[in-house]
Amino acid sequence: MWWENKLFRTLRCRLKQKPGVLGYLLAAVGKSMNNILGFPGIFRGAVDANVRQITCEMLLAAAHTIAESASPDELVPSSLDREVHQKVARAVARVALDQGLNRDDLTCYFG
Repeated sequence: MWWENKLFRTLRCRLKQKPGVLGYLLAAVGKSMNNILGFPGIFRGAVDANVRQITCEMLLAAAHTIAESASPDELVPSSLDREVHQKVARAVARVALDQGLNRDDLTCYFG
């Protein structure tokens, strides 16, 4: 699907900084990286903001948040780190708020 490709391409750009592992990672992990790292936070943020659709900007915000959450010695952050999913959810909800797509009050969400 188009949204999987956008998220995957953004993460792949981050991984190009570590060329020795890039080929292995893309072959071994593939789309599961989207499912494990991206979608728990993307869907949580979309549900919290009560949006009708997930936009490309929301996906890019999620991808940038995932990339920023990785420590310098990691390619991607741990998929078991709930803090990463929470950061992604907040980034998605923030974009929904900035785009005026939220149908719920998010004033307490970012406090």
